[in-house]
Amino acid sequence: MLTQAQKQQILDKINACYDTCDAHYNRTFKRPTTRFDLTGTTAGTADPRAHVLRFQPVLAAGHWDDFLNNTVPHEVAHLVDYDVNNKLEAQMQARMAAVQNHALFGNWGRRARRPKRDIHGDSWRAVMRVLGINWAARCHQYDVANVARRKARHEYRCTCGDTITLGPKHHNAVQRGHRIVHKSCRGVISAMMLIGRVTPAPMPLAAQLPTPSALGAATKPARMGSKLDQAIQIVGTHAGVAPAQLIQILMRDLSMSKAGATTYYYQAKKRC
Repeated sequence: MLTQAQKQQILDKINACYDTCDAHYNRTFKRPTTRFDLTGTTAGTADPRAHVLRFQPVLAAGHWDDFLNNTVPHEVAHLVDYDVNNKLEAQMQARMAAVQNHALFGNWGRRARRPKRDIHGDSWRAVMRVLGINWAARCHQYDVANVARRKARHEYRCTCGDTITLGPKHHNAVQRGHRIVHKSCRGVISAMMLIGRVTPAPMPLAAQLPTPSALGAATKPARMGSKLDQAIQIVGTHAGVAPAQLIQILMRDLSMSKAGATTYYYQAKKRC
């Protein structure tokens, strides 16, 4: 968590960013309200309408230098971009005009095409350059294993004897009376078949994952073939490793995002 001194440093950084923008745009921007109550895997958010900045204290403390020098200016740039270009209001007007034109002149059988929001577009990047950052990724690359929300699972006993684990979406549907069919026996899962809730195990931190040296030379994927071939080799040589940990290894060894590593894990699992 953040100390009071660290929170003050973030506030000082915000004021420094605004001082730079004041001098560049020759105007005085209104300073935002800053809160440190953000949860989940998002490092920071900017609400232009409420003029509020929110930050994730755990990610801030764990990635302090990058957070202070990149994430804070990133969010400030959103507010300045809104004040300078009034971009969100212009986009809302464009969306309303698109809907009206579609109703008057468009094809009634097709959905109206609305312009997409582009909050990380050229105008935002221009503000980032004013703040001295020539390039900024849209999303951070912080390790979020210790802040990621882990969804609860619920186990059901089918009439065929199999134990089925359902996520919150399907569990809630069953409890409301919806039909969930077990693919193996085509039996219908009902609320009366509930066994209990499964508490999700905590995700391992990156520091807890096996290092390449600990895995040994034989478990390293050869740098040839497709990424799927390498993923198959990794999954095949780590039979006793938990899926969540294997996904972390794929992310590390193949330089993949969590979503990509998860997809490759299940594809490789089918082939092992």
